[in-house]
Amino acid sequence: MHIYAFKVESVAGSATTTTFNEVVDYVMSLPLQKRFHLGIRLETAGTVGGETELHFLKLRETALPGKATVLRPAQSLGLQPDEALSEETAGIFWQSTSILVLQGNHYGPRKGSIEAYFKYFASRASCSLGRTGPAANEGFVISHILNQQVQAQLNRKTIFKSIDVKINNPPASSVLQASGASLGEVLEMGVAGGSQTVTIKLTAGRKKYETIKPRIVRDLIKKITGGDYQVESFKIGAKDDSDDRTEILDLMNAILRTRIDVLPGPDRELPRNLRIQALKKAMAAWTKQGLT
Repeated sequence: MHIYAFKVESVAGSATTTTFNEVVDYVMSLPLQKRFHLGIRLETAGTVGGETELHFLKLRETALPGKATVLRPAQSLGLQPDEALSEETAGIFWQSTSILVLQGNHYGPRKGSIEAYFKYFASRASCSLGRTGPAANEGFVISHILNQQVQAQLNRKTIFKSIDVKINNPPASSVLQASGASLGEVLEMGVAGGSQTVTIKLTAGRKKYETIKPRIVRDLIKKITGGDYQVESFKIGAKDDSDDRTEILDLMNAILRTRIDVLPGPDRELPRNLRIQALKKAMAAWTKQGLT
């Protein structure tokens, strides 16, 4: 089972007072059918000792597999008209650090859809608590955490000489509206032209002290790692000092993630309790490595 670590932050510029756990409590107070949004649902949630265990569900209704044996040919699963496959994603949110650890499930709820899900319910939770109106700019940004080694390397860099990003099947919305650079416009032009791949390349001047603005670089890293984009490559050329040689940092390998084997249960599903145990094991290892 693949496991990823994320940081949860309030929407930039928002006067949000509603916490992540207050939104969880609000969603869980709703009837089962009213918890659905964007095709996903928070199925179960519970908090013990500052750790909130979460189980998200997505109904997989199309392009379903069949069933077969060595001796029998393939046939339909035989689902009822109102039934679908239940794809689950387990998660744990640590209140003290605002770290969210999620199970990776290609077919289940993922970071982007979970972020949109909480944005939808955050303003409603705030309204139910008498704090804001339903149209308030409430919500959370959920961003990938970089591994400690790459983060330390980035923190030492003062001069950024190049950025090279390739994104497959870019979304129709702009990736990069911030940072003062028209990177979002570049992406939009690719989408408008029917491009299946968008490549963004920025290069600083030839003089050894010339640099791409660090703010642009850090905003780009945050936007790319904070999105659900199909990133094919992401490299940054940078130096600690003007007299140093340029080092190429490969951010494709920078996302904090791990893999832990989880044995299926008798029904051949991955049991919820074992998935939660795997998430806790991953977090314990990352904490020993300095994750806070």
